[in-house]
Amino acid sequence: MINETKTTCPRCDQGIVVPVRVRKTGRVIYLCDECEAVWFCSDSIEYATFNYFNLYMERLGLPDSWSELKKIR
Repeated sequence: MINETKTTCPRCDQGIVVPVRVRKTGRVIYLCDECEAVWFCSDSIEYATFNYFNLYMERLGLPDSWSELKKIR
């Protein structure tokens, strides 16, 4: 779960999972700032449940670019 402490990515063990909003849809996703693994719920951030950022954005018909996202504080 994302909270005030930083959540280390369970996929790469290097990056931090950050909440971001997809600008065109308004959906909040949780994205690793290193390997770009994606989760859709902060309660399910674990290795077995990650998705690929590029495939998720492709399914939405959007480029897989961080410019399509807005970081949430």
